Amino acid sequence: MPEPLDIRHLRYFLAVAEAGSFSRAADRLGISQPSVSQQMRDLEAGLRVPLFQRRGKRILLTPRGLIFQEHARALLHQLENFLQELNSKPGELRGTLRLGVIPVLNVPLVPQLLGAFVADHPAISVSSLPPRSRRHWKKAGWMLAWVF
Repeated sequence: MPEPLDIRHLRYFLAVAEAGSFSRAADRLGISQPSVSQQMRDLEAGLRVPLFQRRGKRILLTPRGLIFQEHARALLHQLENFLQELNSKPGELRGTLRLGVIPVLNVPLVPQLLGAFVADHPAISVSSLPPRSRRHWKKAGWMLAWVF
């Protein structure tokens, strides 16, 4: 019995869900629209669950499609992390650095320091936090570094 889905199904599904149409998803994926449509029909048949509501050319997700979307994103993210970990050197730092900078700090220094950090630790992805109060960050468990 064939498996109901593979990685390609997850990627195509998310592209269709984000684009809201098979043809726009196909353009983004760089493949033909009939191929995307066939893959999604195969996915729904393999899962035995309708994932899409077709309304003319517009595609909406069913309630089960919304559940599938949430898990498909998580699975692909986990797979990317797994592959990144496999390709990293033993002992190499990996993960995500979430950076919050308070405007009173020496903000012009941050890009230079961050550039040096990223060069030394390429397996670390960096994201920034929106400006918020120090109290909010403390509640959320963020550690703030004061640079003088």
